[in-house]
Order: sequence, then structure tokens, then C-alpha cells
Amino acid sequence: TGRQERVRATRKARGHAALSGRFAELARLLSDKKVHLALGLARRWAADRPDDVLAWVALGRALRAAGRPVDAVRAWGSLLDLHPSRADIRRFAGDLLQQTSVGRALARDTFAEAVRQRPDHASGYIQLAVAQAQQGDIPAALATLRRARRVHRRRGRNRRGVARTIDKLSWVLAGAWTAAHPKELDTVTEAAGWLVPDERPTKLLLLTWETDANDVDLHVFDKRDSHSFFRRQSGAGGRLVGDVTRGYGPELFASRQRSPRRVLVHYYRRGPMGYGLGQVAGIEHVGGGQLRFSHRPFVAMRDHAWVNLGWM
Repeated sequence: TGRQERVRATRKARGHAALSGRFAELARLLSDKKVHLALGLARRWAADRPDDVLAWVALGRALRAAGRPVDAVRAWGSLLDLHPSRADIRRFAGDLLQQTSVGRALARDTFAEAVRQRPDHASGYIQLAVAQAQQGDIPAALATLRRARRVHRRRGRNRRGVARTIDKLSWVLAGAWTAAHPKELDTVTEAAGWLVPDERPTKLLLLTWETDANDVDLHVFDKRDSHSFFRRQSGAGGRLVGDVTRGYGPELFASRQRSPRRVLVHYYRRGPMGYGLGQVAGIEHVGGGQLRFSHRPFVAMRDHAWVNLGWM
């Protein structure tokens, strides 16, 4: 049954915990509301290992929990100084930065640079488009997705699933814009590559990750424990648009129902860095052109890790 599947998945998330070592300790302290202790641990970690990506990720997380978003942005921005030519690190830094309003302009810039560095990664265009849309620049987002469609058609992997994700996101963003600006229908549909805008309320959950040649799976449950995943794409009041199995994503769950979903991610292999990085972004058109965004970046430090991202 759906409830049994949900119980098994959440038990796996506990039994195959994604975090270990200092990061697991920091997460425990934050869960227990011991923010001061978590901040001290993260500061010591960054001081001891200033070249460690996870140390700066952890420090930013602790600073944000302490109500210091500007300092969190500085910590996460350090990732760009450490690895300026690594598109995967740039994209994950953008995932982190999007969590705070003060970091969103920098997130958009770093996604754009990641696209320039790795134009063959479809996920980079999609992350850039989401950042542009969150800043209210939907025409730019649609142009980015149109470019992604053109580039991916020539040299992309998992072409069908990725193309369907690009199209679905384009329909929803174009629909939100035309619902708010009906006189600009022709301009927006042209920017979207003449796709028909979808103005109906829609909830999207978008998974991306930063490991090549690796399968990461999105699992979505609704409150009745209906389950959508790669083996049963219809479920949880919606549908999984595609199953990408060879690195980076994206995978997209789409639904007409606005109710929250329980979201879990199964990360099969950490890859050569020794850890995996990723995000599930929520994009919701609530109607009338109003868009809402949420971001849940995650770290996986073990093979076959299950990450429980809670309700989105």
C-alpha cells in the first residue's frame, strides 16, 4: 500500500542517513535548536579546513539559522572563490544562495556563468531560468529555456525526459506571465518558442544534482500516501515528468493540486568528490500570475543515501 511504501522510504531515510561526521553533528544541533553550538562547530570547521566545500556549506547553514542571512551569503559565496571554474560547485552555490533574498542576484549571476562554462548541461539552463523567474524576469527565463531546448536537442542526454521538463516549466512560467499580463500573450509565447501558455494553477517539484553518470531519484508522497517515483510515475496527485539516470538531472514532478507533498531523494553514488550535492526546488503558480518558490538544497555523504526533505 501507499502507506507501507511511505513508511519504508522514511525508514530508509533514517537508516541510510545522508550525512556523517561534523556535518551530521551540525544538523543534529540545528534540529535541536542549539544554533549557538552549531555555529561554533561550523566556524571551527571552516578555520581548520578552509579548502573544504562542506565546511562553507555548513557555516552558511548555521549563519542562516542564526538569523544572519548576509553572513550566510558571504560563506556560500566562498565556494565561488574556492572553485571559480567548477560549474557543478557554482550551481550548488546558486542553490544555496537562492534561499535568501539577499543572495538571489548573486545566484542568478553564478548560474549564468555555470551555463557559459558547461553549455552541455541542461540542468544549468533550468536552474538559471528558475532564478530569473524568481526575480520576476519571466521573459528572460523563457528565452533561457528556449536556448536550453535548442542546445539539448543537438547534444543532450536523456533527451525525451529533459525536453519534457523544459517544455512543462516553459508552459507554466509563460502561463503565469500571461495571466498577469494578458496583453503580452504574443510576446511571451514567442519567447517560449510558440508553446501554448498554461494559465492553470500548477505545482512543480524540480530535482537537480551535481554528480555525472549517476542516478538520483525523486520520491513524492501526498497526504494520503499516494506515491510517485520512477517505477510508478503517476501518483501523489500528479505525475513525474521524466526519469533521468545519467547525471545532473533534471527530474520534475507536476501536479494541479496545491497541497504539500512529502519529498524524499535517493542518491545512489557520491561520485569522485566523496559527497553528492543537489536541490529540490518548488515552483508554484497559485493563480492570477502569482508564483511562489521554495528551495531545499541537500548534501549526500554516503552511497545509497536517502534524504528526507520534509513537506514542500
